[in-house]
Amino acid sequence: MFPPLNTTDYSSYVQQLPTLGTSATDTNGIFWAVGGSGLLSALKAYETAKGPIKSSETVGNLFWGTPGEFQALSNDVAGTYVGGGEEAGDLKTPAALHYNNVITSTFKTIPKFGSSVGQQASIFVYDYYSNTEGLIKGLQAVHGDLSNNESALKAALAKVHFTTAYSTMSLDANRNAIENVYLDQLYKNSKNQLAIKTVAMVPNVNQTFGGVFSHATPSPGRSFPTCVHKKLPWTGKEIPVVNGVIK
Repeated sequence: MFPPLNTTDYSSYVQQLPTLGTSATDTNGIFWAVGGSGLLSALKAYETAKGPIKSSETVGNLFWGTPGEFQALSNDVAGTYVGGGEEAGDLKTPAALHYNNVITSTFKTIPKFGSSVGQQASIFVYDYYSNTEGLIKGLQAVHGDLSNNESALKAALAKVHFTTAYSTMSLDANRNAIENVYLDQLYKNSKNQLAIKTVAMVPNVNQTFGGVFSHATPSPGRSFPTCVHKKLPWTGKEIPVVNGVIK
């Protein structure tokens, strides 16, 4: 199902979803791609129509793990795997710990979520931070030269290669990032509150997504890629992450 952006009432869309675990359908799970403020509305509409969400039948996108948002989800989703983001808030590498300290010591609050503590792993905070760092490195390389429609800066940015909190980052020929992607899982912590932990890493993911997309394939959309089981180069080779340590 593809509800339009800015949908507020998802009831008509969830009614069209199959009821899981019945002989009338071979659908055994749902991947939720709705993001932002629509996520909670969509899940509430689903539970009203279909009953409580089961983590064994649910996969979430990166918005499920956004600090300040996932805490509003029901504890029913504990156990759900979520992924697609390049951030790992519980990573204990020196680079990650340094980044966490920089964010909390530099920014006391981050609107709209309040205190910056716990916001380091927000995809919005991390992406803005890392993109700004890359831009600064490009500007330093050309000594601030923005002449000729920023031609020197654009050429320099194509060559920028640096280590972020969670990855090494560079740009491909189309100036899209090549970086690590992390897989997370929601769980109930010792206080019976919903929390998130990193469980695996897929290194050096680029825009082709392991060769699924290319100049020869259709643009991503409702009909491509098709919904079929497909092995990617990293299938079965994901690097485990346990208690913030990459194994």
